[in-house]
Amino acid sequence: MKTLIMVLIIILVVGLLAFIPPYLLKTNAEDFKVEDRQFVSDTISITNLTLENAVERLIIISYGVSLYEQDESPVTAEVVAYTVFGIPYAVVEVNEKRAYVKARLGFKQ
Repeated sequence: MKTLIMVLIIILVVGLLAFIPPYLLKTNAEDFKVEDRQFVSDTISITNLTLENAVERLIIISYGVSLYEQDESPVTAEVVAYTVFGIPYAVVEVNEKRAYVKARLGFKQ
């Protein structure tokens, strides 16, 4: 009986460690300024379409968004797709004109 309880506790701990980090790394549009919220929402949607493989959709749990502006260029967002345990799966760069995968599983594209 003690081993069964111990196994259940281990499964619970591993399950929590698998799914809590990606949700802590998740970005919500409400975390940004009012004028950037729509762009962040669109960025997450575009990233979801860019990573459209069925396996990718199963393993990606959350997205982290970073906005940055460069001189004379549109606002650009870098989106990191996180899997279980908060492991980054892909980095997608999105601006007003295009979206592309910069890296997938740590490899440059």
